[in-house]
Amino acid sequence: MKILLSPGQHENVWMWRHEKNGAFNVRSGYRFFKNLTNGDTADSSNAYEEQKMWKAIWKMRVPNKVRVFAWRACKESLPSKYNLFKRKIIDSPACDFCNNSIEDVSHAVLQCHIVKVAWRQLVPALTFFPELCTVTEAIVSLLHKGDQGLLSRFFLIAWSFWYRRNKWTIEHSLLDPLQAANYAISLQKLVIPAPATKPFNAETGLLASSSYWVLQAKC
Repeated sequence: MKILLSPGQHENVWMWRHEKNGAFNVRSGYRFFKNLTNGDTADSSNAYEEQKMWKAIWKMRVPNKVRVFAWRACKESLPSKYNLFKRKIIDSPACDFCNNSIEDVSHAVLQCHIVKVAWRQLVPALTFFPELCTVTEAIVSLLHKGDQGLLSRFFLIAWSFWYRRNKWTIEHSLLDPLQAANYAISLQKLVIPAPATKPFNAETGLLASSSYWVLQAKC
């Protein structure tokens, strides 16, 4: 963190270091995290900020399987129909529920019309997300809000929708999305908060204290 001191009595403001004007916007945040998930961590500040993202995921008060899901969703490494289609394992990447969209991870847990209805009921604060919001874009917006509890709730619900998807794909057992989500949310009460210092990083498992923001004196 860099602190620029002002000689006068002025209020300090947070500045987003990845925009010249210091103002955060979802497009800038998404571009930054997209570079991270593509492995672009050569710059030291990017490495610190990537660690900040994984630290936020590790600190979530959720079962470990949900943290692993969150990591894999960010890396787009879950066995979605799109990923299986790219590897020539299946013949079609179409979503089993709506049949007219490609099922990547973001579609399965955010964009499919069935789960979108559930999202609106379960987390009204997420209704500002754009129509084709990805998991990474969602994380950018949630981190900007600074609400760790909302981040945990988001991934619990997203995990429940992925679990529901798998039950249908593997067992042809259809679960109600609201029931699945409410069950996942109830698991949060049984979880002991994870220690903030426990290592968890996308590539190495390491954490480091960092900030996405620069504290600048308002002149």
